[in-house]
Amino acid sequence: MFNSTRFAQFLKPIRTTFQSLVHQYQTDKHAKGFSSWNQLVAMMYAQLSGTKSLRQLVEGFNAQSSHHYHLGVKELKRSTLSEANRKRSADVYQALCQQLMAGVNRQLRKELHAFTYLIDSSPIQLLGKGFDWAVQGSRVTGFKLHMQLELSNQVPVCFEITQANIPDITQAREWNLEPGSTYVMDKGYLDYLWWKKLNDQKIQLVCRLKKRAAITVIQSYELDEKAPHILEDQCIEFSGSSQKKRLGQFQMRRVVVKRDDNKGELVLITNDFERSAQEIAHLYKQRWQIELFFKWIKQHLKIKSFIGQNSNAVRIQVLSALIVYLLIKLEQMKNKSAEPLRVTFWRLAHGLFERPIQQSEYFRRKQQREEFKKYQLPLWEAGI
Repeated sequence: MFNSTRFAQFLKPIRTTFQSLVHQYQTDKHAKGFSSWNQLVAMMYAQLSGTKSLRQLVEGFNAQSSHHYHLGVKELKRSTLSEANRKRSADVYQALCQQLMAGVNRQLRKELHAFTYLIDSSPIQLLGKGFDWAVQGSRVTGFKLHMQLELSNQVPVCFEITQANIPDITQAREWNLEPGSTYVMDKGYLDYLWWKKLNDQKIQLVCRLKKRAAITVIQSYELDEKAPHILEDQCIEFSGSSQKKRLGQFQMRRVVVKRDDNKGELVLITNDFERSAQEIAHLYKQRWQIELFFKWIKQHLKIKSFIGQNSNAVRIQVLSALIVYLLIKLEQMKNKSAEPLRVTFWRLAHGLFERPIQQSEYFRRKQQREEFKKYQLPLWEAGI
């Protein structure tokens, strides 16, 4: 009986979905023998195998030609893959990511009732020959990956790739945030009018506030002696003349926290008057998880060096990395696995073309043969 490789099993959940998206976006219209599925498998192989160049990718992939038939692919050519990454729209990859994230959302809603999301962005730097087209931002030249991450499961639920010069708050205003949920963000999302809009939509937020922001204290709340790191807990209004005219009587909660590293005070702002000040401070501390997410994908997946040098090829590579991450997380959530994500990733990456079910069957039969041999000699001596 045939058993598929780990790589084929890994790709199985997206094969039908991707083919329907290919038909929808017509990316195989001028394929000439090299299908969009072949391109996706090659890019997923690049992410999992850690290849550093297009030549290395092609040579490594073609070395596994005995597995191509069951993956539904053909031998790669450098020029063909390079042209496909350069010319074929990245929209089909983006749509696949969005469908995977929608699947994550459906699974989360079966398990959770209250959601907390972390919002942030991370730069994708593009330097060197061939990246002259990249846009200069405030931090790097290249792209930005904007992300919403569900806190409890560390799973992306919404994303966007923009030019590096697009401010975080500009992208955040484009998102349709979810009423009843809590969003935790950094100072890059400071916008009083946007906060008021979220408040009107019953969306809770926790953000950093400038220390010198013009405010009027409406009420100071009593502090808990068991939480000495909470220095202030107040109900405030923004008192700048232009702000007050635009915002009206818009009240928020200001929490001042003493940092653990003695680097001064952290001023937080929220429209949540139900949680304690300690809970607000802890929520903002959890924002670090999205930084760890960006660090993880940059360490384990290929979004720091690129095998293509035009905008479309870079987008496809970044989207391929997100697809790999989402598939691993979905598999972990489905199996309720508690092992670290890096262990799951390493097992897959170092055994792409193993056949785990077939190997287990081999060891079972080997054990049966050894047990049979133990009885052969006594039966022969007995003359049976």
